[in-house]
Amino acid sequence: MTGTNTTQAGLAGVAGETSLADVTVEFGKTVALNGVSFDFSPGVTAILGPNGAGKSTLLGVLATLIEPTAGTVCIAGEPIHSRPALRRARQALGYLPQHPDYFDHLTVLEALHYAAWLKGLGAAQRREKVGAAVDRFGLQAICRQKLRTLSGGTRRRVYLASAVVHDPRVVVLDEPTSGLDPTRRADVRAVLDQLRENIVVFSTQLTEEVELLADRVLVMSAGHLVFSGTPKELAAVAGTDQPSVSVVEAALRRLTGTNGER
Repeated sequence: MTGTNTTQAGLAGVAGETSLADVTVEFGKTVALNGVSFDFSPGVTAILGPNGAGKSTLLGVLATLIEPTAGTVCIAGEPIHSRPALRRARQALGYLPQHPDYFDHLTVLEALHYAAWLKGLGAAQRREKVGAAVDRFGLQAICRQKLRTLSGGTRRRVYLASAVVHDPRVVVLDEPTSGLDPTRRADVRAVLDQLRENIVVFSTQLTEEVELLADRVLVMSAGHLVFSGTPKELAAVAGTDQPSVSVVEAALRRLTGTNGER
């Protein structure tokens, strides 16, 4: 269940190696991840699976927020084996949780500057990166507004901008389009498409995003990685080569033994 580990130029240079090797995560007697191994390569990787399958735990490990019980994690060429290595890896990471609310008391511009400062960017570099993020995400008209005054979809756009303001080599997103209307989902997908020269990993409950966005798909079930491959290879599990919504859902049912609930 190992993908091809390649390198290519990205927004911040060569993506580098990002991998999980026999990673297990236990919470008490609960095994949330069970011996998961995968090499992530540049492009967009979607993680699917039913509730409780281990998707959020896997993203937490990639985001360096959850320390594995066993196994090895490497982020952007940094094996995570010491605090200095952890700090270097986090400089190369952009992470967006499913329900962010940590900047809501700030204006949009303050939030972006603060996110860039947290990543260690100096004043001149912060101004440059924040200006680029404002342009990329179309935030010019709302720069002085506090996040708590914005609509949910617009706030999500700002959070995504803050996650990638420093041009991370690895981007980890937990259900970035959850709760958004179709227009805002399309906006988020357009941004992720711009980032695909780097490593982008996101979880989703929307099977349409496999067809529209993903280069690779991972399917989790009960803490195990039960499938890794291209959308067409996932569709083949359901007996076809066209990864439509219904086909992906049929493949998930076969792989996870569920009724399609995610």
